[in-house]
Parts: sequence; C-alpha cells; structure tokens
Amino acid sequence: MKRGQYSHGAGKGGVRTSDPLRLGVHNATEWRGDKWRRAARHVSTSAQLLHFDGLTPVHWLVKVWRYRRNPKDVQKVILQAHRAAQMDWMSACGASIEGAEAAHETLFALTPDRRAQPEAFDLLRHVPFDPFSVLGADAPDLTPAAFNSDRFVLRHGELPG
Repeated sequence: MKRGQYSHGAGKGGVRTSDPLRLGVHNATEWRGDKWRRAARHVSTSAQLLHFDGLTPVHWLVKVWRYRRNPKDVQKVILQAHRAAQMDWMSACGASIEGAEAAHETLFALTPDRRAQPEAFDLLRHVPFDPFSVLGADAPDLTPAAFNSDRFVLRHGELPG
C-alpha cells in the first residue's frame, strides 16, 4: 500500500473524443511546439471514477505480463521499484490461472484483519453499483466469469494453461 491506499495519487484523466489531445494513464497531453506537453487540467467536482488494477485476477495477471513484455529499459522508466517487485512476485506465482487467482487473493483480499483499522477510522465506503437499475436488459454481464470468457482468454494468448 502506498499512502494508505491501493492507488496512484496522480489521478486519472479523461478527454472529449473531439479534443486534439492524447490521453495518458494519469493525464492528457497536447502537441505544442515540437513535442507533447501536459494539457491544462480541469478537476471534476462531481464525477466519481472507480478504477481497478485489474477487473478480475486474470485481467490483473494479463496486465502484469503486458508490462513485463516491454524491454527492460522501458520497464525501468515506467515501473517504480515497489511495482516491479510486485510484478516479479506475481509472475512467479502466476504460472497457472489458479496460481494467479490465489496470489491476487493474497495481495488484495480485504480480510477482516485488513478491514479493522480503516473501519475504525470510518474510512471504508460501500458504493453501490447496479447498472441493471438504469440499463435493464441492456446492461452487460459484468461478472468475473463473463469477463474471463474464452473470448478474453483467446485474445490474450499468453495466459497460462
């Protein structure tokens, strides 16, 4: 955990599709002069963005492997030491999908012991998310099983057997 949370303090960016901006992970950039430079920021005071470092354990494993396919010199630029160590550990544990799921549980599960302190300070919030109440029958299947469907697995051929 960094600063008491599993997240990045820089926030997340969003851009209108009609804007001539390039969207990055934490901010947008615009072409000025001879290179891409950080665009002006406008902080939302009404939107809530829920971001997960992997929608499912399998998705998280795919993300780890995607980072690890970068050349070593690129990895040194984009990964801080603690993140690289986490990915090394996950790569060692993730020789199978079952191993990846168990490692994910070890790292991220909010066990009763892990819950106790943030609950004592009233720092945990349950934010209901029910797309069916708005979209009805048009709501997508958001279960882990649907996300980890054969189609997803086939699209990411590097998954272990």
